[in-house]
Amino acid sequence: MSCNTLTGSTKDCGPNVKGIKAIYIADLLDVSTTTVVAGVVTAITMSATSPAGLFYKYEFRKTSGSNYTEDQVDPSVGLDGWAQVVTLILNKREIDTRNEIAVLAEGFRDLVFIIQDNNDNYWYFGAANGLNLTATTGGSESANYTMTFTGEETYQAYKFTYSLLAAII
Repeated sequence: MSCNTLTGSTKDCGPNVKGIKAIYIADLLDVSTTTVVAGVVTAITMSATSPAGLFYKYEFRKTSGSNYTEDQVDPSVGLDGWAQVVTLILNKREIDTRNEIAVLAEGFRDLVFIIQDNNDNYWYFGAANGLNLTATTGGSESANYTMTFTGEETYQAYKFTYSLLAAII
């Protein structure tokens, strides 16, 4: 297998703000097809049997959520994939929040995420295999819930556009 040619990168002097502004979550089973060109989702088709408003929006306080991808390489076995991890903090321990977490976790549900970061970039996580809720903690000191979703993908998270998001929510 031949490798792609390196092209370099220029220094970006613009501001870069960390954290998540909003997340849109849907069941992977409700996504029929995803078309990706050069790392950007250019089309997404939802299942015909899926309800309207399929991606559910979650909003957060500043710096109360994070996401990252981590290269998982092991040349000895030919492994080259990406761990995708999303951590969310939902403020206030309330019964509605508790019940929502139970729905997100049931049956080891495979989920896809569209993440709007604080730079107004959108990212698509869990495209092929989905992410699963792997840890939830709730503490009385902070009175919140912290949820961690993880998944294994062949590629890093894809870029997503707001115009495409507006068409499916």
